[in-house]
Amino acid sequence: MGRPRTNPVAAWYRRARSRRVVGPFLRITVLSLGVLVTLVGLVLVPLPGPGWAIVFLGLALTATEFRPARNLLEFARSTVRMWTDWLMERPMWVRFMVTMATFALVAGITFTVWTYGRAVLG
Repeated sequence: MGRPRTNPVAAWYRRARSRRVVGPFLRITVLSLGVLVTLVGLVLVPLPGPGWAIVFLGLALTATEFRPARNLLEFARSTVRMWTDWLMERPMWVRFMVTMATFALVAGITFTVWTYGRAVLG
């Protein structure tokens, strides 16, 4: 059978992390990028688009290096899973109402941002 193939990127990453100078620099870089992506996602959450997906991406990136981020990501995943399970157990009309309320919230926030942006920018 032979040895299982390892991911070359993962192998490079492990070697880089083990080096005295590169390891801390890599951790700082991952933390900075993860926090930046998470913050951009949080800014985009009230707007139409993939805000929450970007937040989860930033958390996943940060979680590759930091235990608290892993814990937060696992908490967020389980909360989303519980919410989804709860919602799927409800009748169709409840799911429809939640969808419409979400749409109304996003439309209201978009309208507010659009109106405010036009007033400020002229």
